[in-house]
Amino acid sequence: MAKESTSSRPTLAMIAKACGVSNATVSRVLRGDHSNGFSVRPQVRDRIMQTVAELNYRPDLTARSLRAQQTHVIAVLGLNHQWKSASDVNNAAIGAAVDVLHELGYSVCTSFPKPAADGSSAGQLPPWRVDGYLLVGIQTKDSLMEVEASGIPYVGINTRVGQKGYACQVDDDLGIQKVLDYLQEMGHQRIAYRNGSADRARPDSHAVLDRHAAFVREIRSRDLPLLDHHESMVMEDADFLSDSLRQKATAILAYDLTESIRLMQAAYQLDIQIPKDISMVGFNDEYPAAMLTPPLTVMGVPARSMGRQAAVMLVDLLQGREVSERIHMFDEQLITRQSVARV
Repeated sequence: MAKESTSSRPTLAMIAKACGVSNATVSRVLRGDHSNGFSVRPQVRDRIMQTVAELNYRPDLTARSLRAQQTHVIAVLGLNHQWKSASDVNNAAIGAAVDVLHELGYSVCTSFPKPAADGSSAGQLPPWRVDGYLLVGIQTKDSLMEVEASGIPYVGINTRVGQKGYACQVDDDLGIQKVLDYLQEMGHQRIAYRNGSADRARPDSHAVLDRHAAFVREIRSRDLPLLDHHESMVMEDADFLSDSLRQKATAILAYDLTESIRLMQAAYQLDIQIPKDISMVGFNDEYPAAMLTPPLTVMGVPARSMGRQAAVMLVDLLQGREVSERIHMFDEQLITRQSVARV
């Protein structure tokens, strides 16, 4: 008879035998399952947890998911579009969502599919079983159809969703109104808009399209001049700055923090002083907005709050609880610093 290897992977049965309890008792203690009046003495629970630590036991998630028809694993989709910028607002949202999911007993994974030629993320679903999806980044019509067809519950963070999806989104219309209110209070009437750059954002990105459309609508509703190149995603930063000054713009509103930083770098190279020569406002209060020279005035997106809410909504869906709002809207907050001068 072959001798049992001492290096074999520890099993739930080994823990049960060492503690003098049944396999089911160990399983329920590890899962925190108190249903049907189940309980064990504190000494037994402590002995089980100590044995688990001593044996370095790790549950077999595949076997568990087959038994329970649940994996307790959530997949984050769309990250292949996100890790291009350290200042991306979705990074903070994802971090907050993962914290909540861990607290609620879920593991989190992702996959990095090769983007299609057009940059879309169709084919992004992982080949392993999961209970739910968190969507971030740019979701195209094809990628949303793929998620919807899977039948798996999902919640989007700062992105569009399909008819079956839930989402946490920001109210860019209100955000643009707040920015323009502030700039007009500071005396600005000729305000240029720097759109998202094509090397970072897809032309069909809902965030790019929606924010630009909101700016155009609000400028026109106030009878302010709509300066040239507001829609451009390919114009060089230095050319945009120079042309904005040629059009007598006194302020620039940038699509996001990265666009703001690029414009400030171009301004430095052109010896254009901010805010003396032109004022600057950007979206997203991420690092290093407050540490720039000058510190940047921004319309802050409540990324962490969005991430936490998205995680709670997804778990509620998975556990059969009612979710009152399919689309949960968040207000943006104007944070004034030193990049806007009164004119």
